[in-house]
Amino acid sequence: MLVPCPSCDKRVSDRAPQCPFCKASLGASNPVSGSETAPPSANVDSAIRDGGVPASLVSPPPSAKPAAVALPEVAVPKSAPRFSQDECLKRAEMARNLALFDRALEFADEAIVADPRKPLAWAAKAEVLFGLKRFSDAAAHAKKVVEMNPKYAPGWMRLAASYDGLGAFELALLAWDKTVELAPWSVLNWNGRGICLAKMGRVEDALACHDKALTLDPRFSQGKFYKGLREADLGRHEDAIKSLQQFLASAPPNLPGLVQEARQRIQELKA
Repeated sequence: MLVPCPSCDKRVSDRAPQCPFCKASLGASNPVSGSETAPPSANVDSAIRDGGVPASLVSPPPSAKPAAVALPEVAVPKSAPRFSQDECLKRAEMARNLALFDRALEFADEAIVADPRKPLAWAAKAEVLFGLKRFSDAAAHAKKVVEMNPKYAPGWMRLAASYDGLGAFELALLAWDKTVELAPWSVLNWNGRGICLAKMGRVEDALACHDKALTLDPRFSQGKFYKGLREADLGRHEDAIKSLQQFLASAPPNLPGLVQEARQRIQELKA
């Protein structure tokens, strides 16, 4: 049976251990149904107790409430749908994958109009807006998604990435915490959380997240790249070179920017 990947939403086999599109570890024992994830535990506390999330990786409660970010209002678009919602979502995804974001936005709007009660349509628009670097609009739409379905991990992932784009790292981290609570098997969630922590200057915590992602899937190439960067930040140059070389040995062809940066960092570390 085909089910949505909890990280990228593409349809994959429920028996696949890894998403063939985004390479996220799926875990055949953790299938998803409809637009909701099926988390192995109800919350972070039970996830820690059940071994899903190490206690050392859970963010402590903030001592002060993070500063709020003013987000625009979201509304149902006025454009009339030309196709069914499923077809609009497929066309939006195809256009987005081709970086035709304006075209993708049209189809995402039509998907919302076709049935505004479905969070998946709002999530699709949030992802397109993120691709357009309209982070405030993307965050507003992602926020609506998680309000409609608080258990939808990809919605929290999009909210986290959008807050990150706005530089609201404390809010982003809270959203990343929610993603690893709901989908602790997703390497993309742990990797994204690590990137956010690094931007906050919490390098050791960031490295722990990348290590967690690689524990879940040792073949996860981006995890090796970011682990190498964090090791370099900590002055562990030999370890960093090794991790970056491992990344270069396994990097897929769709990451040319990271490949170039890895080669440059290795040269700098060897100098």
